[in-house]
Formats: sequence, C-alpha cells, structure tokens
Amino acid sequence: IGLNLTAPIDERITIFSQFLATQEDDSYVSHLDWGFVAVGLTDEVTFRAGKMKFPIGIVNEYVSVGNAYPWISPPMLFYTEEHSGANITRESYSGGSALWEHSQGDMNMSADLFGGEITLGETQVRNMAGIKLHLDWNEEITFQANYNQGIMRNTPMPVMEGKNHTTTALGMRIDWNDIIGYAEWAETDMETAIMNGSSWYATLGYQFGDWLPHLTYQYFERGGGSTSAQEQNMTTAGLRYDLSDTADLKLEYSVINTEKGQGLFENTPVDDSANRFGVAVDVVF
Repeated sequence: IGLNLTAPIDERITIFSQFLATQEDDSYVSHLDWGFVAVGLTDEVTFRAGKMKFPIGIVNEYVSVGNAYPWISPPMLFYTEEHSGANITRESYSGGSALWEHSQGDMNMSADLFGGEITLGETQVRNMAGIKLHLDWNEEITFQANYNQGIMRNTPMPVMEGKNHTTTALGMRIDWNDIIGYAEWAETDMETAIMNGSSWYATLGYQFGDWLPHLTYQYFERGGGSTSAQEQNMTTAGLRYDLSDTADLKLEYSVINTEKGQGLFENTPVDDSANRFGVAVDVVF
C-alpha cells in the first residue's frame, strides 16, 4: 500500500513524498519510500535533495506500482536488493540531483547528475556520484543508460573496505502497435572477484485488447571463475488481464535453473531446477 503526498511551496519549490506499507509476517510495516524537495531553477533544470528513487533500472522509479508494468514484480534477478544478488539497484538513495529535461517534438530527453549514498545490506556506498541519460520517442520507445561509482564503508568483509563500487547499466522499453518489450543489462564491479556480478533480462509481449501474454528470460551471475561463483536463470510465461484502467489480474509460471551456488535461494537447492506459480491483483486508487 502506498501514499503519495505533494506539497507545492511556491511556483518553483515543491516537496514530494511517498510512504509504503509492506507486509512482513502477519503485520504491515510502513516506511518513507522517498521524500525530497525539488527546486525549479529554470523551465528545464531542477535541483532535488533528500531521499530519492535510485535512478538505475527502467522501472525503478515506480517499482512498487504493480499496475505500471506487465509482471507480478519486475525481473528479480536484475531488480533484487538481496545482498546475494548482483547489487545493481536499490529502492532509494540519500543525496542530491541536478536534473535537465528537454522536449523536441515527440522526443523527450533528460540527464540526471546525482550523488549521495546508498545501503547494500550492512554496507554503505558513500561519496557516490553518477549519471542517468534518458531518451524516449512519444513514450513508445525508451532508451536509458546509467553509470555510478562510490566507496564502500562499514562492510562485513574487511577486504572490501574502502574499495570502489561501480555499476554500469543499459536498458530499453517498447510500447508500440500493441508490442510490449523490455530489455536491460547491468554489471557491478566491487574490485573483489567473488562479488563482481552482472545480470540481464528480456521481455516480449503482445496486447490483445485487455489481455497481455508475455515471456521473460532473465540471467544473473556473480563471482565468475571463483570458488564461490553464483549463476542462475529464470524463464517466465505470464498473462495480464486489465480489469479496469486502475486494476489488473496477473498469472505467472516460472522455471528457475540454478547452475552454480545457491543463486537467490537462502540455501543451495537440492535440485538444479525449481518451478514457481504466482497470482496477483494490482489496484491503483
């Protein structure tokens, strides 16, 4: 459950916030998803400061809004925040951002220079700086490129203390003539072989009226060449049915193959392959 609040201060200053309540065991826990102040310096340049959505990932800015994408949840091998994953993206970061946005006909483009810190489990990535480049044509074809680097502090692995954490990501989205497509790739370099990783996924679907069948393949690897190597892939067949403009029903069937290590499982699986079935209803109000 999410609650968005917007408070305009004057013509150029606005405060934005979003609170989320997520289920943990038998209760709901609420937290501030993001909250920041935005100052419009010009019609195209905005400065923002506070807790903001981490700008890596095509859908990361609305990852908690299930009605905005075809899956029950975004491809987990790419978007996971588990420390055992590729450590590509996070819910939010604390810091500042200088955002430039420009429109030319059907073309929209933006550049976001950002900096601050994020948390990776018990580790903080501080003195982080990065850039996001975004280009879309009439909201039908979108391209995005990201790069950021920071210094790891308070890590439970002393060998990683003070080393750089660098992430590079590329992505695209298509919503054209009823064809729906997503593709993203990213790699993370922590200057430590067992922690360096990468992930990618591709989704293709076709909209038949209110029905959207889609197929997704995703892949994750970490620590390639080391004795602690992790490698996992997942194939998902899904179906989304739009109940209304603000509600949908989703069904998914996935086959998860763990080639090396435990992947995102808590323990090393007994079998290399596991099946998963999911059902979800998304409502926006």
